[in-house]
Amino acid sequence: MNKPMKKIVFGCLSFIIVATTMIGCGPNNVKEKETEKIELTYIDEDGTKINKSDKVVNETKKLGELEFKNISIKESGNLTKLEFDAYNSSEKILYEKEVTIVLLNEKNEEIKRLKNFYIGTISPKQTVKGRREITLDHTEVYDIKFLENK
Repeated sequence: MNKPMKKIVFGCLSFIIVATTMIGCGPNNVKEKETEKIELTYIDEDGTKINKSDKVVNETKKLGELEFKNISIKESGNLTKLEFDAYNSSEKILYEKEVTIVLLNEKNEEIKRLKNFYIGTISPKQTVKGRREITLDHTEVYDIKFLENK
């Protein structure tokens, strides 16, 4: 093979390698990876961003005899509101508790730790409402934990 022919063969092979690499790593593969991500929020008609994770919205969280239900996380105007019901499942009065609320991502890693949240006295089989406001958007939460401060 003469020198000009070698250049043409080398150029064609280089083009084929680059083209197949681009096709293999193209936008189709990127889109597949993006769709694997779980959608944790949706935007309401009024522009409020609302968490829809089953682990947050549908699961009851327990801390001793306290059950945390009806949990909602909503963001509007760069202010996130966390609301829930705290139910005393016991037959005795539960006196004030100081709890920490931990917001978790899909990998069970901590996103935010909300300390010094006080839950007042709750009579047996009664429910109280809890609410905490956080600056910035913290709606992208996969799970939530309630820990008792000792």
